[in-house]
Amino acid sequence: KETPDGGSEKTLIPSGTDYTVTGNDGGEQFVITLTEGYLNTITKDTTIVVTYTAKVGAGAATGGAANVNTATLKYGTEDATTVTDTATTYLWDITIDKYDGSDTTKATKLAGAQFILLNSENKVAKFNQDGTFNGWFNYAANNIAPESILTTDANGALTFKGVDSGSYNLVEVQAPTGYNKLANAVPVTVNPAVEGTNSSITEQIANNAGVELPSTGG
Repeated sequence: KETPDGGSEKTLIPSGTDYTVTGNDGGEQFVITLTEGYLNTITKDTTIVVTYTAKVGAGAATGGAANVNTATLKYGTEDATTVTDTATTYLWDITIDKYDGSDTTKATKLAGAQFILLNSENKVAKFNQDGTFNGWFNYAANNIAPESILTTDANGALTFKGVDSGSYNLVEVQAPTGYNKLANAVPVTVNPAVEGTNSSITEQIANNAGVELPSTGG
């Protein structure tokens, strides 16, 4: 089964020489138990660092709305100490505005243009039925999954929802009927310092109709 980033479905925390990990099934809680041998080597001034990462899941707020994650750490045995902290993550939407290149007003919108989204590592995004981001997957130009392709509507619009800040390429895989497909990808950058925390980025992209003659050497 193909999984995000071409890896395994879950990333589990391995047990180490000085500790074991339980409740390590991808849920919301896990327990790290230090071995007696390790406990005999530390003092009250020893600093123990636990680092973990979590991915924003389906249903996360997009378009610059805040996603707040709360983590609670409880340590010790008798008179255990509990510490709570929060982290805030923002996700953005990238919208394509597709129009007829012969219309200088950009008012003639084009339905039926199909696009995929590639990240800086040349991995392709997949999206849920509601258009929200589902993960990055290995990319092969001759084998693109339907979940990666979004299509412009009657207003010439489509939106890739819930992407992180970074650099991306918009790749047209099919042009509207009667129009020429884009020869090159369209780069787009989501920069929080520029976009702020309440933005959806819109990229206006034209298609031209007619027959394109092949270039010849000379």
